[in-house]
Amino acid sequence: MLTGLLLLSTGFVSYGQQSICHGTATSVYKVDALENGGLGTIGSVYVWTVLNTGFSGTIGYVNPPSTNQVTVNWGNTPPGTYTIQVQEKDAVSGCLGPVQQLTVDLKSAPQPNLADTVACVNPVTGVLVDPVLLNSGVPQAGNTFLWTLNNVPLSGNSNTLVATQPGNYAVTVTHTATGCSGTDTATIGVSSVAVAYAVVKEAFELYQAITVTVTQGSGDYEYQLNDGPFQSEPVFYVNKSGSYTINVRDTRGCGEVPLKVNVLNYPRYFTPNGDSYHDTWNITGLPNPEKAKITIFDRYGKVIKQISPKGRGWDGTYNGNPLPSTDYWFVLDYYEDGVQKEFKAHFSMKR
Repeated sequence: MLTGLLLLSTGFVSYGQQSICHGTATSVYKVDALENGGLGTIGSVYVWTVLNTGFSGTIGYVNPPSTNQVTVNWGNTPPGTYTIQVQEKDAVSGCLGPVQQLTVDLKSAPQPNLADTVACVNPVTGVLVDPVLLNSGVPQAGNTFLWTLNNVPLSGNSNTLVATQPGNYAVTVTHTATGCSGTDTATIGVSSVAVAYAVVKEAFELYQAITVTVTQGSGDYEYQLNDGPFQSEPVFYVNKSGSYTINVRDTRGCGEVPLKVNVLNYPRYFTPNGDSYHDTWNITGLPNPEKAKITIFDRYGKVIKQISPKGRGWDGTYNGNPLPSTDYWFVLDYYEDGVQKEFKAHFSMKR
């Protein structure tokens, strides 16, 4: 025989109505707590039901095969009034005993909604460039707010928080009238613009590598050569002299930094045949070209021509007379970063 509906989750006997907050995971209910060592009447089965159609949770037995104690998982059941019903069923006759009901008032609870975000920091000091506004999404009136950073309570009782450092934030909102509360969390990660430099390896090689090295910064970076597409690898290969710009961009929106490099190279051949394509030979894109000079020799070491990188270049003649198709040598004297340098190599003339 049913002897009472005991609400174990709060530890008191309730025969009529219970109030709980929406978002409560489970409640435990028990009947005939004094029978058979707490397992209910011998030979009886208890039939449990939540009568309302809005119930979207589950009912499970605590100590099967005993059925006198259940857990009700309210799941995503919306706030409202629900009725839990239990009947004792005789195992022999199958007859159902008296109905016992408990009305459950599932009260609405605040539902704060925080969003993870990324804050931009100074790449050297790590200090936030701008504070981040966290908004609970819950009205100020009728609620109290407890904010924490990395589980440490913060001062203030506002529905928003101005965060000045990264970390794991949480807000617990409590409705002052019902006492129901809800909690949400958000992580403020960090990113930054890069501190970086670019170098060109193996000057005058046919293909030269421009390599970017990031020395400071907490971002995820991608790289762009001049106006080309961005890529994840910090290396570019070029084969033409000139000034290049590499943009280093933070993929999470904290800005980009331009880096400039100068690539030194020379033409491997020229074709002085009057078609306006490769008719002269010269080296362009040198730093301080007004200080540079190029001396051209034949294979026997005879000086053929001395030219300036700022000039028209060599047209393949000596004293106005065309020279034969063959290889010619040169010595380049130039200045880079204030240092005088010399480079020697050869090229081909093809008529």
